[in-house]
This record gives sequence, C-alpha cells and structure tokens, in this order.
Amino acid sequence: MHAPSLCLIDSYIEHLSSWVSLPALPSCKAPAYKVGDWARVFGQEDQPHLSEAARVSVENPERDAHRFFKRKKMVLPVPISTLTIPAVETDDKVLTVPYIKIEDYFTLLARKHPKLLTGGLDLDVSAENRLLEFWDHYRHFHGSHEIYKRFSREDCKYIVPILVHGDKGRTLKKSPICCLSFETPFGLPAQYRKSARVGGHKKRPRHDGKLKTTCADRLKHSCPTGSLKRYSSENLETCTVKKLKLNSGCAHVEPEAQLHNSKGHSYLSRFFIVALAKSVYQENSDCISAVLRDTARGLVDLFHFGVDVGKGKTLRAALIGMKGDAEWHVECGYLDRSYLNVGTVNEKAMCPECDAGLPSRNFEDFSDEPEWVTTIGSSLPWSAPPPFSVVPFDDGTPASVHRHDFFHVIKYGVARDLCASCIVALGHMGYFDDPNDAGQSIAVDSRLERAYGMFRLWTLAEGKTTQIKHFLKSNFHYQNLSKFPWVNCKGADCVLLLMFISVFLKNCLSHIRLAEDELPLRAMEQSVNGALDFVGICHSHHLFLPRACAATVYQSGMMCLRGFKWCALHFSRKGLCVFALRPKARSLHHILYSIKKVLDQPHAKYVLSPSVFLCENNEDWIGRISRLSRRVSARTVGMRVVQRYLIHMHILTRRAGV
Repeated sequence: MHAPSLCLIDSYIEHLSSWVSLPALPSCKAPAYKVGDWARVFGQEDQPHLSEAARVSVENPERDAHRFFKRKKMVLPVPISTLTIPAVETDDKVLTVPYIKIEDYFTLLARKHPKLLTGGLDLDVSAENRLLEFWDHYRHFHGSHEIYKRFSREDCKYIVPILVHGDKGRTLKKSPICCLSFETPFGLPAQYRKSARVGGHKKRPRHDGKLKTTCADRLKHSCPTGSLKRYSSENLETCTVKKLKLNSGCAHVEPEAQLHNSKGHSYLSRFFIVALAKSVYQENSDCISAVLRDTARGLVDLFHFGVDVGKGKTLRAALIGMKGDAEWHVECGYLDRSYLNVGTVNEKAMCPECDAGLPSRNFEDFSDEPEWVTTIGSSLPWSAPPPFSVVPFDDGTPASVHRHDFFHVIKYGVARDLCASCIVALGHMGYFDDPNDAGQSIAVDSRLERAYGMFRLWTLAEGKTTQIKHFLKSNFHYQNLSKFPWVNCKGADCVLLLMFISVFLKNCLSHIRLAEDELPLRAMEQSVNGALDFVGICHSHHLFLPRACAATVYQSGMMCLRGFKWCALHFSRKGLCVFALRPKARSLHHILYSIKKVLDQPHAKYVLSPSVFLCENNEDWIGRISRLSRRVSARTVGMRVVQRYLIHMHILTRRAGV
C-alpha cells in the first residue's frame, strides 16, 4: 500500500520543469511515491537531480521524499527541534515532541525573510519607522507594557510586536489536534498577497459589499454624529475608507497607515510552533504546558537578547497578547475566573481581568463607566502561575495578556444569540405571518420555516451563499419556551443573518402592526446595525483607527450592547426567553472600554483597532494544519505535519517574493 498523499510537491514540479527543459507545469496534488516515479519517467543519466529523485522508493516514499526535498533546499531552512517531556503523574508517559522553537523561527525570519515580520518592508529605515510608529501609538492603548520601562523610544525601532495563538482543530476520526503559532500584527501589502497565489488559479470575484461604506455613511441611519464629539474633535472626513477611495485604493495613504494581518494566505502571517494530536498530549498531563513553557522561555530570550541581524543591529520581540477562544485561554492561563463560573445560583467572578460577576460588580452593566472598571487588575485570576507569566508584559495587569477577539466575541458569541433571538421574537410578534391567511399555523416550527423562506429569498436576491439549510428548533437550540435560543452557524453565516434581519426590521418598521411594537423593533434594529457597523469598520480599516472612526466603532458597539440589554429586559417582562446575556457580551464591553480609554486621551491621534487580536485568519491556519494532519500516518503526525508545512512555506515565500 502506498503512503498517504503528499500534497505539497509544487516546488518539486517547478524544479522538474527546469531539469528536463519542459514548459512550466501546473500545480497539482499527488502521492509521495510520484516524486520517484516522475523522475524515473524523465530519467536522464546526465541529470544528477533526477537520479537522486529516482531513489524515492515506493516502500517508504514520504520519508525518502522529505530527505530529497531537504537535500535540494526545497524546504524553509528552519531547524526542527524535539522537546522531551518527563512524566509528572503516575499514569504519564515520557514524550518526545517535534516542534519549532520560536527563537529559531524568529531568527530565520529576521535574517532571511524580514518582510514577513514587518509587513512587506526590509530591515531598513522604513521598517524602523514602522516599528517606532507602532509603539508610539500602542503606548496610548497599553502604556504600562514592560517595553516602555526597559527600553528607550529609539530602541523601539528594533522591537517587533508578537502575538501567540493557540487552538484545537480536527485530525483523523475528528480527534482534536492542538496547534500553536505566533505572528506579528502587520499585514502584507496587496502585491505580495497576490503573488502568493497558485499560478494559473483565478481568484473568485470578491464583492466587498458594505466594507467600502465610510463611517459617515454608516452613521446616517444609526446615530447622530453629534454623539461622537465628546470623543473626537475630528470630523468623519478622516475616515480611512474615504481616503482609500480618494486615493484609488492605495493601501498607504499616510505614514501611520499600517495594514492588519487578516488578509492573504494565513501561512504568510502565522508561523508554526507545534501541532499535538490528542493521541499524543493525552499520554502526558503536562504536555501542552511544557510546550507553552518552552515557548515562553524563547520569548523571554528574544525580549532580552534579541537576534543579531547585521550592521550592529539587534532585533528583539515583545509579546503584546495571547489569542484564542475562551476555552483556550482557560487552559493555557490556568484561569480560576472565567466563563465557567457563570451560573444561576451563586454569583461568582467570571472575568480574568476584573471582578465582574460578583454581587457588587454587575457584569451586565453596559454604561460608559461600568461598576467593574475599578477592579481591573486588582487580583490575579489564577492560583498557580501559568507558563506565560514569565514573559515580560505588564506587572500591573498580567491577566490582560489574554486578549478579547471579536470573531469569537461577536460572530461566535453575541451575534448568534442576537440573530436567533430576533427571529424568535419577530415570530412571536407575528411578523412572519401572513395577515391575509387566517388559517396558517402559528406554531414555532411553522414560523421558523416561513422565516427561513424569507431569508433564502433574500440571499438569492443579494447573490449571497449560505451554509444554513433550515431554521429549526434544533439548530436554534430552542427545544421549549424556557430555553434561550442561539443559532449554531459559521461566522460568515451569522453576518448574513444580521444583514437579513437589518433589512427585514427596516421593512417591519415601515409596516408596524401594533403601536407597542415600535420600541422593541427599533431596539432590535439598533443592536443589529451596531454589530454590523462594528465588524464592518474593523475589517475595512487599518491597524490603527483615526479618532473619529474609533469613536464610531465605540458608539456602534455600545448601541449593540444597550439595544440587546433593552430587548432582554422588555421580552423577559413578557415571559419570553430571548436575548440571553452571556459572558461574551461583557467581553465585547471590555473591547469597547479599551477603545474609550484611548479616546479619553486628547493627545492620542490614533486608536489600536480590535482587528489586531482578530482570530479569523488563525482559524483558517488551524484548518490548513488540521488538513495536513489528516493526510499523514497517525503514528508520525507531529513530525510529518512540520515537514509538510516547511515545504509549503518554501513555496509561498518564493512565490510572494518575501
């Protein structure tokens, strides 16, 4: 039996074309033994490369192919290390885990591929200015970071901000695989992203929709612009989207404009550390923590000692946050205060950063100065120090290293409750019923079916594609009237639902059936449009938002939360269980409060966008690594995934020219 398919042989195909004087061959996928087969077919005695490739055997093709690729320098030349993890408990086994040390990978990128660290710039004056501008603006967001205590402003020209992301994907038999990566917040310009595409593959037409809408246009129908004046003296003419339109789409309309890293191939912005299948890490209770400790040690070395990049320059790295979903933060941060503390009997602190959830600290307080603000950083959320506590970050609020990501907070959180609750509430209010059909069923299933019919018609009219096939009580988790509904769908489908509900609510407000319906309809519209504007502005703008755009983001987010809470109180008085206030609503408030803190500083010209901590492209990266893990033997999954990843990275860096 042949080995599993080795899908990453594009580099070999490119070299094969030159070795045998053939025209450029298209990219393809093939089993590993084809490397040797093709070489034997084109075999020429005067071609030493082909004679070596012909030695890739049929019995063990993957091993031989990886050795051949390494000899011919068809892989990214970063060393693969092994970490020995001793047994901690009696049932544990001693493990040897293949991984890439973060200091080794950072060193290679700094010396050979600096554009991947600096957003498309070489390590010259332009890169130094970019790093200096980043830290100057970042100071307003997080002025207590250790970098400002230990280094001068001039030193910041040679310090790269680093984020670490962790999550779990699915490998063989839908078993979890834990993947860890690091990244910088800078995105590559469009020319590099386009060059990285597979040759001959045309990109699907992309319709940006409302992402090209300026902040001024967003506010016309949502809130008065006068409400922004308390946060910004600028007008909305400074909107990044407006400037991009005036400059014909130029990405760098001013020196401070820096792209976030949520566009382009995820391999070019996320860098591999380790992939641990459950079959591996379940054999040692300390496995994941040991890898995190080693990564933390590498970050400490990069912060204090850095990497010599020549010309007397030392490039350092500074951690600005850890990314992931709430489950990952609990696991890697050893958190005692988390969403797991939420209940209906006892009131417990449920936030790693503050005491929200206690009787005197209402986590449902969505005012500009909530009760829990005074408790931020007042106590540690862990009883034992987590692995990353040794990394220089912030001695005053160390728990803030666990960053809030609006992909999980909104698209996988508040918006899923908001969409399902709006549809169920509108159904109970009769807005999915035909007033001319007195005999139609008013059962929940029938109303959901009619709602889906309207949603499906809207997607067809707008040219949208959705993976949602039905509106059912099962996928709304609405088994009975005592349950709070939430829709189980992908983040992209959740945004489509928000867009549909926004259009539908506008129609309902023009045809109100009962006078008492106007307030709840307007509250739902405010919440839905606030969520859409928040997400749209963060995606369409750059890494740093002008003050007026940041004020718009803050206003939109607060509208979403306050409209949501109003609906929750209104419908609870009517005995309807909708609009559940969950911990992710307070996480969104944390994101908004961090924006407000910067807006309260009149000298802050720019505000760090929430997109810097966005995990959408990380989810794509996890999916790619998981897909690799499903193509290899389960016994060697850790090593084979690293090897295949390095082959693919070699291909992408060559194509992109970085």
